[in-house]
Amino acid sequence: MIGEKKEKYLVALIILAALCLRLWGLGFGLPFALHQDEPIVINHALAYGSGDLNPHFFIIPPLCSYLVFLCYGFYFLIGRLTGLFPGVTDFALEFFKDPTVFFLIARVVLGLVPGTLAVWLVYVLYRKMFQGGGALFAAAIMAVAFLPVVNSHYAYVDSMMVLFVLLTYIFLADLMKKPRAVNYLLSGVFLGLAVSTKYNAAILIVPCLLAHFTAVSEHRREKGSLPFGKYFLLAAAGAVAAFLITNPFAALDWPTFSNDALFRIRTRGMGWTHHMSYSLLEGIGPGLLVWGLAGFLMILMRWRFSRKLVFISFPLIFYMHLVFHSQRFSRYALPLVPFFAIACAYLLFGLLFPLARTRGWKALVVALAFALAAPTAGKSVKADMLFSGEDTRAVSAGWIHENVPPGARIAVDHTSFRPQISQTPEQLTRKYEMADAEKGMKPAKEKKLQYMIQAAEEKRTYSVYFMTGADREVQFLSAVPSIDGDMKTLKGSGIEYVTVNYNDISGGKKYLIDELDDTAVPVAWFSPYYGGKIAPRYDAADMTFLPVGSREIFSRHMTGPVIVIYKMKKRGI
Repeated sequence: MIGEKKEKYLVALIILAALCLRLWGLGFGLPFALHQDEPIVINHALAYGSGDLNPHFFIIPPLCSYLVFLCYGFYFLIGRLTGLFPGVTDFALEFFKDPTVFFLIARVVLGLVPGTLAVWLVYVLYRKMFQGGGALFAAAIMAVAFLPVVNSHYAYVDSMMVLFVLLTYIFLADLMKKPRAVNYLLSGVFLGLAVSTKYNAAILIVPCLLAHFTAVSEHRREKGSLPFGKYFLLAAAGAVAAFLITNPFAALDWPTFSNDALFRIRTRGMGWTHHMSYSLLEGIGPGLLVWGLAGFLMILMRWRFSRKLVFISFPLIFYMHLVFHSQRFSRYALPLVPFFAIACAYLLFGLLFPLARTRGWKALVVALAFALAAPTAGKSVKADMLFSGEDTRAVSAGWIHENVPPGARIAVDHTSFRPQISQTPEQLTRKYEMADAEKGMKPAKEKKLQYMIQAAEEKRTYSVYFMTGADREVQFLSAVPSIDGDMKTLKGSGIEYVTVNYNDISGGKKYLIDELDDTAVPVAWFSPYYGGKIAPRYDAADMTFLPVGSREIFSRHMTGPVIVIYKMKKRGI
């Protein structure tokens, strides 16, 4: 077996590898905001600077945006002391001129740090819950697996939720061995923080209850002691306090919170196979998926009854939740990856490796472990290469800046999958009336528009129109003015150029492309695929930023959708 000193070096090496995979390409897309969901967290963090700490938006809990806001505060203080930001206005304008530093701060806080720490926590959790080897391999899987590596690049909530789930489980493991007040309190606190990061982490209540009853049954000092004693109440109080401290307006603005949390979160039944055959299959690879499932089965067959229920309860119930209440995006399955890593490591190094009697058989188990991890590690490296490369949305914007005069009327077919060009100050000014429609957000929205207009005066800008049609009622400030995507409307609005992305060409999009081919001239096209292929994407499920499907990943040399730019023909031609 590996000596203790050597194992520490290997753990450090695994964590270093995890850090490198997550740091590589962390500045993807900047200075453009190309990830569709990152602005949700970052814009709320900036809005708190207006003095209103109420997010007025609880579909995503505010803990992560509060953390980013705190870091922005430190950045402002450092800038103020060094003369970088003479005042608050200069600080805010910096974001609208070039948000690179702001996005990097958020990605480090919400992606890089928790994603790297999760690797170490998987190692710790394995050591606390299982006998024998396997902790190193579990950490290695977490370090190189595609799904955690990719999501550690994003300023979003998922990696932070995984961090708190693992911390909760670590103190549950301690609680079952030593039912002390501190273990109860910390397990409750981290449960509350997990829920304050993403609401479906409330499923942790089940393993917490199971761990408590296990501790009661195994460490009962006197017959008839109450299962709901003071330690249990301490854990419950810690969970509630942690949630309310980090999400105070859940109570202070109860009507908005309850409406958002109960009625506005968009989920639907994804069926029994989607997240298994797509999110996990593509996220950790088929080998680790199959061996992880086999590992879960062996844990159920061989491990102590109460403890195996504690371990298996969260991934099992969480997957059931994904079946009936989730979305198609692979990140929803991210909290399952640490448990698959541990289950796979348990099967290989907790069971098979000890059974190997010769060096040859032991070497075969180690070789099998490398073979299982290699495909997803290679996919993570390819993802980092894409992260550090170009994006069609930036390249196409550069073409427009060089070939289209400022102020030209350009219609785009998506708020995110489009050339990253800026709207004119005149268009931005017309958006002030939209601020009145945002309950509680009017001052922040008006201040944002003021900064956007000031920043736009120093940029090359265009009259940008969004072909969102019937979706006008759900538009944000960044997606107006909106027009219908038909030739009659485009010509009537004086549109000079139209950009089309090929992420989805079904229904009305296909009809629009056919009309454009007949009545407009394609003047430029940008493809992320090798050979310049102009075609819809292979991965039809997940394109928040980087695709997930292996065929999609390995067929690309850059990120972004296929984009074609059409120039409208003048009348009479």
